[in-house]
Amino acid sequence: IYLGTKQAGAFRSLTGGSTWEAINSGLPTGSRFAVTALAVDPSNANQVYITLAKAEASQIPLTPLGIFQSMDGGNSWAPLTPWNVDYVTTRLVIDSGTPGYLFGLTEAGAWQYPLNADNRQ
Repeated sequence: IYLGTKQAGAFRSLTGGSTWEAINSGLPTGSRFAVTALAVDPSNANQVYITLAKAEASQIPLTPLGIFQSMDGGNSWAPLTPWNVDYVTTRLVIDSGTPGYLFGLTEAGAWQYPLNADNRQ
């Protein structure tokens, strides 16, 4: 089970929710950030995607920080590039019928992101 929070980053439970561990290695440091959306690849539970936003108390609205991908169940994260969305993403979906894309939703509308090796850092 994966969980994203507004102020404490991302967490994972390997015990069905009985215990939780922080999985923030490779995510931005130095300021608070919010996990605004999270998706797990339906064909591979070790592939996890999150979108982040800067979460400063005095800053409204939030500032988007990009999409991050974990290929190892959250043990490490890397940004996906290029990132061209200027709005905070609030929903992420990987459709098993369209496995090569990550879909997101912002207040400005929907976007799709190609999940190919050229975009991964």
